[in-house]
Amino acid sequence: MNNPIRRALAPTFLTACFVWASTAEAATVTARIEPEVVGRQQSAQLTVEVADQAARPPQVPEVAGLSIEPVGQSMQTSIVNGARSMTTSWIYRVTPARPGEYAIPPIRVGGEATEPLTLEVTDEAPSRRAPTASRGRANLPPDDEAADDTADPVRTSCSG
Repeated sequence: MNNPIRRALAPTFLTACFVWASTAEAATVTARIEPEVVGRQQSAQLTVEVADQAARPPQVPEVAGLSIEPVGQSMQTSIVNGARSMTTSWIYRVTPARPGEYAIPPIRVGGEATEPLTLEVTDEAPSRRAPTASRGRANLPPDDEAADDTADPVRTSCSG
């Protein structure tokens, strides 16, 4: 190891190995809450996902006025062109005690953390959007317009 080039490159090589190893262990951690607005008697679902790391369970902080209970966990592994990716999801039921706006702080998994989330709780259940034709519903006329006796019914028959 008396070669000056080897001595100069050794620290660079070691640094590159450490950087590669640390990026190989880096995980992507995300969280979402659905729906973001619920009524007082409803619950929301909190999902925490960790991608590309064998993950430990998340550290979900306590939030005054919310009950956050674990529901389940799922793991998905895929291999595309020889590259393996893995996603682990933890699912929680979030039940409010009273109306208000709740801030859920960042959730930690290993050395990573999610963005903070917000849950709004109203006195009544939020109204749902009316179904649209694109969701498989037909827009029908009111009952008085639909009862037109002048139209001939279409008759079909099968003969065998």
